[in-house]
Amino acid sequence: GDEAFSGCQQLDNVTIPNSVASIGDRAFIQTGLTSIEIPESVNSIGMNAFTGSSLKSIEFKSNTPPSSLNSRCFAGVPIAGNVTVPEGTEEAYETALTAAGLHFGVDEWTINATDPVAQYKKSGDRDWTEVGSLPPSQRLAPALARFNW
Repeated sequence: GDEAFSGCQQLDNVTIPNSVASIGDRAFIQTGLTSIEIPESVNSIGMNAFTGSSLKSIEFKSNTPPSSLNSRCFAGVPIAGNVTVPEGTEEAYETALTAAGLHFGVDEWTINATDPVAQYKKSGDRDWTEVGSLPPSQRLAPALARFNW
């Protein structure tokens, strides 16, 4: 909700649960927040949500930017940082986030795509076989099976 973590200087990173649909106005204003993971369920980020935070890393999980980004939701964040988005969505996110107060370019914010293989490995599957070590004929089917496709 609005001002949910306002002023919490000890707060440095947050993974928002999938049940959250909106990040309220000033939710993380004046916090020690340096990184945040925003799930697919978030479709709205309010005014000054991150103003005065120490935000340097943002990871969006959705294939589309939130439908409602206040034009000041990222106002007052550090000058440089990194945004990670699903592969193929970089342009849409850069456009939406620029309108929301982030500035992309040299010595400013950068945007990168997640590597789907690295993301899957990070999920903790202990039986994962490095895709690159498999013969070409065996690479696609096992990978798709693991994703239940």
